[in-house]
Amino acid sequence: MQTSLAFPKPGPALKGLLIVVGVLGIGFALIGLSGFGLFAFTALTCAPEGVFHFQLWRLVTSGLLTSPDSYGHLIFSLLGLYFLSTDLEQRWGGGRFLAFMAGSVALGNVLAIVVDLIAPGGWGTFHVTHAMFGPEAAIAATAIAWASVNGDKQILLFFVVPVRGVYLTWVTIGFCILGVIYPGAPPAGHIAPFGGVIAGLLFGGAQSPARRFFLKTKLWWIRRRLGDAAPPTVDQIVRGATQKKRGSGPPLRVVSGSTASTKTRSSRCSMPRRSTSARKTRATRARRGENASGAARCCSRSSSHRRAPVRRSRSRQSGSAPTSSTSERAVPAS
Repeated sequence: MQTSLAFPKPGPALKGLLIVVGVLGIGFALIGLSGFGLFAFTALTCAPEGVFHFQLWRLVTSGLLTSPDSYGHLIFSLLGLYFLSTDLEQRWGGGRFLAFMAGSVALGNVLAIVVDLIAPGGWGTFHVTHAMFGPEAAIAATAIAWASVNGDKQILLFFVVPVRGVYLTWVTIGFCILGVIYPGAPPAGHIAPFGGVIAGLLFGGAQSPARRFFLKTKLWWIRRRLGDAAPPTVDQIVRGATQKKRGSGPPLRVVSGSTASTKTRSSRCSMPRRSTSARKTRATRARRGENASGAARCCSRSSSHRRAPVRRSRSRQSGSAPTSSTSERAVPAS
């Protein structure tokens, strides 16, 4: 379990996002909401009337704005976007990260507009009373996505409270519920952060449900277009390999016999087989030993044959006649 205390370096995508949010926040605070400043600020916010007139850019550009009347909204927005987004950008890359942030803001605004249409008139908390702006939905989506891939890590919430990743999801949902209970609505509204939670659950993580559904749908469409020429799926490959493996060997037989013989056969079968190279090495050594012993026998025979003539030649040189085993008596002459 690790605790995140360092300040990681943001990637190019996150760095550009933070610069745009900071420049717009400080710029509108300097210009003020009058004249051109009011016109530009209103054109970037998410107003339901503008969305109904197909001004769809409002769904995304509203997440880049902060309140020009309070610097606290700008600071907390920048901190919320920075701390957890660095890890997601390193995992996903800049393109997917920016698409995730834009989609979470758009989903939050769409959810707020839909709830505004279907909620009863007396539920003022669920209605859009002003043009929505602010990155609250993106911050909530970032927290959910980070928690889904970093469940064993810890962060210091508000730089004080340590919270593990597995609990950060419930903490984020709890803050969203508190935003609905208390009357003071953030600039993004009461409902938009719930859209960020839904976006984090659907699109966050390495194996998100939306990503798996998209890949399965794409694979189904490709196989439908290719028809019979389509490659087999993983299940078909595994099923075919299993059937081939089952049908490759001979059928099993039950061999009758005593328990001792069965145990002996099982013990013999359980012994590891000697490798072919080891058997060849032993056979070569045995052949060399046989050749050496044969050569020794031949040498001993040849030496024995050579010694016999030498003995006979020595006896001939000494001039002694061979003695007989029976003694002869000398008979005197008459």
